Amino acid sequence: LPAGPFLAYTDATSPRLTAALLMAALDHRERTGDGMVLDFSQAEGGIHFLTEAILDQEVNGFPQSRIGNADRWMTPHSVYACRDGIDDEWVAIACENDDQWRALAGAIGAGKLSGLSVSQRREREGELDELIQSWCLSRSAVEVTELLQREAVPAHQVQNSPEVISDKQLLYRNHFVEVPHEIYETTWAEQYGFRLSKSDGTPTRSGPLWGEHNFEILADLLGYDGDQIADLVIAGVLE
Repeated sequence: LPAGPFLAYTDATSPRLTAALLMAALDHRERTGDGMVLDFSQAEGGIHFLTEAILDQEVNGFPQSRIGNADRWMTPHSVYACRDGIDDEWVAIACENDDQWRALAGAIGAGKLSGLSVSQRREREGELDELIQSWCLSRSAVEVTELLQREAVPAHQVQNSPEVISDKQLLYRNHFVEVPHEIYETTWAEQYGFRLSKSDGTPTRSGPLWGEHNFEILADLLGYDGDQIADLVIAGVLE
């Protein structure tokens, strides 16, 4: 089965949370004159993803366990191999409500099962997954995606890197932008998934090199003078 994101998701969320922490610390310093020690881990930066599991355990006494690609509220909800498994093609399909299930059942020729409620679908989840899998194997992931989306069924091809950068919707949204880089001249960066009406959030440069902005941060943000910065350099603090 597809192995999930290409990196730890907190690699993307933690820098943004850290920036908020830094701004809060700077605001505290401006108001009180006192500095702060920030202790923040990537695990803490991802704890909000476990909100449901934590509350379910604490409030309902229900310890959640691994359920693979299944979902507690949506059925069917999984990934399916396409085109006889050739070229490692997969599609993700999820039914959030009965209308979507009826549309999916009609598309795969399982109209007799279209009246199943979500609880009934969950009881027969293995059977339904086999029906969907059998239907997908004779089609490409792109074909399945386009056909089901036309029927308002949430579905999308599981994309590899070349497929992501050629995705029509991402290209239409100008999701990938070329930005200057200190070493490689240029590199590619991803935009945010949203657009702001009054400010342009488009990246204008690559991520900083290690220590690239030490002087700007120490002088402009922290208010250190040249002698103080020199003392830090001599003491090896900035290494």
